[in-house]
Amino acid sequence: MLKRKQPADWHGLSSVDEDLACEVAKLYHSPVQFDGAFEDKDGAAELVIELLGDKKAAAEVERISEALWEWRAKRLRRGPSLAAVLRKQIPSVPVRVQRPAVATTTKFSRRRWQPPQQWPSPNCSELSRRPTFREWLMGTYGVPWPQGAGQVLKYLEERHAVASLGKTVPRPVYELGLRFTAFTLLLMIWASLRCDDVQNIDPESLKLSQVGLRFVLKKTKTSGPGRKVGELHAFVARTVGLNGYDWLGEGYKLLSASALSWSRDFLCPAFSAEWDIPAKGFLDAEGLALQLRRLLKHLPTPVRQQGIWKVAREMANFWTGHSARHVATSLAAALGVSKDRRDYLGRWAYAQHGSQDYVLTSRQVVQGVQNFICKCLIVGHTDGGYTEEELFCTMRSYAEALHLAGNEIVKACSVLQWDDVEATWKLGGNFPSFAVSPDRVRAAAGNMGADLPGPYQDFEQEEDRDDAPYFITISRKGFRRLHLSMKCAVRRENCLETLPIFKLSEGIADAICKLCKPKVESAEGSSTSGSEDTQVENPVEPEEPEG
Repeated sequence: MLKRKQPADWHGLSSVDEDLACEVAKLYHSPVQFDGAFEDKDGAAELVIELLGDKKAAAEVERISEALWEWRAKRLRRGPSLAAVLRKQIPSVPVRVQRPAVATTTKFSRRRWQPPQQWPSPNCSELSRRPTFREWLMGTYGVPWPQGAGQVLKYLEERHAVASLGKTVPRPVYELGLRFTAFTLLLMIWASLRCDDVQNIDPESLKLSQVGLRFVLKKTKTSGPGRKVGELHAFVARTVGLNGYDWLGEGYKLLSASALSWSRDFLCPAFSAEWDIPAKGFLDAEGLALQLRRLLKHLPTPVRQQGIWKVAREMANFWTGHSARHVATSLAAALGVSKDRRDYLGRWAYAQHGSQDYVLTSRQVVQGVQNFICKCLIVGHTDGGYTEEELFCTMRSYAEALHLAGNEIVKACSVLQWDDVEATWKLGGNFPSFAVSPDRVRAAAGNMGADLPGPYQDFEQEEDRDDAPYFITISRKGFRRLHLSMKCAVRRENCLETLPIFKLSEGIADAICKLCKPKVESAEGSSTSGSEDTQVENPVEPEEPEG
């Protein structure tokens, strides 16, 4: 049986709390090391929470934090801390003595990511333990320890110029809201979705197989209540991805998380400021667009201005709620995909047909184009691949309008590399980028050359009509309101769900539209509608939103 390590009784630390002293003895091997672990009252509280937060009640933790700071204050009256003395003697030593190394997952869960200019020197310890980095620091700056984030970034920059650095992938320890919103954004990009399209996806309609992800859009600008086509199907190939991370599989798993598994008719909920708690109310398209912008501000771009590294958070505003809609179609056009195939990416051609055969054909075309785009970005193309120059010109102009270093931002965002041998732009790597079986590759490949059912016709601006004299709007809460067709300010195409009504009957609705009620009462055959009023109209019923 392992013996409990004896408490560290440095200058009476055991009198503060014996459990704290035991934990300190496990991590800190001398009073010099522990002396630099915190420098203020908040630092003392942070340390106690880290060591005892899961073992003691909150009130007890607070008491111990106060006692630890009092213990430290008494020592400060005796003279400066040993860490401060050493710092004056050796300028390259950080202000705070580094704590013992902990597991990577523990470290990321305890401390949130900070932008580069806020990194304290101890965060660079893992790099400084590399002999090559230490030698580079000594040869470049004459110091064995990095003096700031700029030196670390410069080292990485030079190292990347010699040998390309590996790609990074998201860590599963990030907050649920960040991960699920990132999944939503990737879904929008590859499936060519608007924010309002996403919020008309029923989460229960998402089905993932070795072929790919399939889901139903209950309402878009070309489909839904009051239009010729009701529900549309959208698809993402199983093999789509650029960095080797199975984002489609991981995002699908998040749907079954306890915090996200509640019943709703929209995909992405609003998350708290800390990204950990989802709200159960409906998040509209504008709210989702703002949440996506919040997400992008967690992915800042480091840029160097006048020799100083900064973070260009303002560039998050370059992305709008409709940007994702155009990514795949723009890439496909630049790579030479014909328009009749591109129209299937954004479902612009869906409004012509509704048969199952047509849906299967659409999936073949959509996934064929998605895989073609993905493969061209990773391994290039015989025609030279995708050129980012037009996008970079737009980004540069946007950045310079904000008085940012446009050229540096473009340089930081440039990810494709030119291959002189194959004469193409590419990311590099293999397609698919993550390990999948050959059967899955074949199943998800799609077919851009599939026979199309007919020429594309644009129904985007065509107004749908039917012969029903009435229609009912159904709100998210199930409230049913009766309206007159073509005579009411409420338009069916703007509503969440509607039903055409050819004949009024008792209990057909919960209320009558206030604007339509006089016309209904004065209509011919008002005897039927008159008796109906007592059944459908509730004068104290509050107005329900139609959409």
